[in-house]
Amino acid sequence: MVLTRQEATEIAKGYWSQVDLDEGDILLDPRKVQKWFSKDIAKKKVLSFGYADVSISIESLADINNLPTTTWRVLPVVSDNSIKWYDVAGYLLAKSDIPKKWEKLSGKNCNYILHTMKNKVVASFE
Repeated sequence: MVLTRQEATEIAKGYWSQVDLDEGDILLDPRKVQKWFSKDIAKKKVLSFGYADVSISIESLADINNLPTTTWRVLPVVSDNSIKWYDVAGYLLAKSDIPKKWEKLSGKNCNYILHTMKNKVVASFE
């Protein structure tokens, strides 16, 4: 599973570096991409990204179970003794306690994904 655009871009670079560009439109055939992706090399690349490094339990502040998708990129805003989780459009979705060692998590090299079905925010590191 790929959670960030950067991860998808890295995997796509691997695909394009291994295909013959003279094949034309067949390069975008989903069956060809799926076949390439299911190879061991692609699986190792995905696993090396280390997503799901840290999981933070959340309390929903919006009706997140009725959202159109189950994963959302969110941004943390620390206030008082909690973290408020906003989607990238600025809608408040959830809050959580501040986890131990938060200062190590919060940084520009960390993506936060809210999983609505699990009531968790997962921090993945680039």
